[in-house]
Amino acid sequence: MSTITVKDGTEIYYYKDWGTGQPLFFHHGWPLSGDDRDACLFFLWP
Repeated sequence: MSTITVKDGTEIYYYKDWGTGQPLFFHHGWPLSGDDRDACLFFLWP
């Protein structure tokens, strides 16, 4: 599982790093998982 730690020490679990350029942040609500955003991301990055 991928993790990243930001400047304030917060750990973000299971991120997806797709494409290049300015980052976009997609957050899912409970009880979904990050995989539920794949259809949206495939639309943005064909």
